[in-house]
Amino acid sequence: DYADNLFIGGYKNLMQWSVSQGEVTKDYGQIMAGDIPPMVQTSDKKYLFVSDISGYLKQIDVKKQKVVRDYGNIHDDIRSITITSDDKYLLTCGCEHNGHVKQFSVRHGKMIKD
Repeated sequence: DYADNLFIGGYKNLMQWSVSQGEVTKDYGQIMAGDIPPMVQTSDKKYLFVSDISGYLKQIDVKKQKVVRDYGNIHDDIRSITITSDDKYLLTCGCEHNGHVKQFSVRHGKMIKD
């Protein structure tokens, strides 16, 4: 059950926790370049997007428990990420240029607005 998953980010590290089992079900290890404050899941809980303060973004398939897309360094510093309610678009905000927003297609994994 996807709703059972809780994701815990720290300095470079990410863990997947099962609420019902009360234990870590996946330790992704050092998956990012820096602290992992912003994360967001699609509404169907299929994908988790993880970003860090170094400006990197990755997409994880929750069921397969693996990174399925590495977007690389997309900002100087990612401050927030969100997904539209229809799961079509991912929006990221960096601190450069007083809050630079980029838009990505979730389905295609491509940036559509810089």
